[in-house]
Amino acid sequence: MTTPPKFLPTQVASILLLASAAAQSFVCVLIAWIVPPAFHSIYRLKSLHEAWDLMPPITRFASENSWLIVIALGAVCLGSLLALRRFPERTIHCMTVGLCAEGFVTWLAMFCFCFDGFTGPMSLHHGPEFELPQFISFGAGVFPVTLLLVVAPIIAALWPRVNSKP
Repeated sequence: MTTPPKFLPTQVASILLLASAAAQSFVCVLIAWIVPPAFHSIYRLKSLHEAWDLMPPITRFASENSWLIVIALGAVCLGSLLALRRFPERTIHCMTVGLCAEGFVTWLAMFCFCFDGFTGPMSLHHGPEFELPQFISFGAGVFPVTLLLVVAPIIAALWPRVNSKP
């Protein structure tokens, strides 16, 4: 009878970081693919070209260049894996910062995709602009809350510890 192989905590953390980056990359690319037809349908436009023209520049950029989001997620994952290898005794900290950094990249991508929901009305003097109240109220406040949930663990993991020895 053989015993199953034991996984080290760093191996489990590495698998989790890779799986998370892959899943978030897939979701971001899928949403980038869905956004233009969504604009076309929501605003009842005649063509998809009109939807591209109507999109805010940041949304258009994120939709056209979703591969940059995938590269950013890959870079964060690679950096986290290198940190795990360099500091195996700090596996939990490296994994926490890595997962939250991946979450922050995804948060930024979703911010770009939903930017139209953060803008106020258009006037004769200016086009629609970012408005903080719209940002806070969009989706029942999902963006400020998730930003806090992504940033708080990073701060906690990187906060300097004071060891008090008697």
